Amino acid sequence: MYHIKNDKRAQKSAELIYDGLSDLIEKKSYDMITITDIQKASGVGRATFYRSFDNINDVLYWQCALHYQEVMTGYLREKEKHEGPEDPYAFLTFFFSYWMHDENSRILEQLIKIGHYDIIYRCHFDSTLIIRNAVPPKNAMTEKYYTYYMSGLIGAFVGFLITWIENKKQLSTDELIGLLRSVQGEDASALFL
Repeated sequence: MYHIKNDKRAQKSAELIYDGLSDLIEKKSYDMITITDIQKASGVGRATFYRSFDNINDVLYWQCALHYQEVMTGYLREKEKHEGPEDPYAFLTFFFSYWMHDENSRILEQLIKIGHYDIIYRCHFDSTLIIRNAVPPKNAMTEKYYTYYMSGLIGAFVGFLITWIENKKQLSTDELIGLLRSVQGEDASALFL
């Protein structure tokens, strides 16, 4: 797991570690990357690495979780600005527009390249709790069933997201939402909330 202190120096060190790892992913096989490689690429010492992360996968999990937190909290900020009935696809539009930017989707592209779909899935699942805690659920589903329900939906959606990125994000946000509506039905937003 990652355990980064909430101070500028620790945050900067974590960013340097991610940037170093990111460069290495482009140059060599992920399975061959070592902590020593990351030290050299990032200029951050071994002790600093282990103060923030337990292992290399944690660096990627941290970066992915940051992006998912940013997209979810960004959507909630936008939602607060609007009065009246909400477009049922507002979340999907915001979500895909966020990942449309290369600097945002870089982490997903890296995770797909190295086959760590599990990290994308876990970050997506964990981030739905941000929305669930801020927006009252549409139905009274008990906690007992919520995790099963969300696991199935998120599994399908992460597969959709991965396919979109593997295909170089060729479909626009509107095309993606149209495709999701044709697959999921009128309430494609249920894939998230």
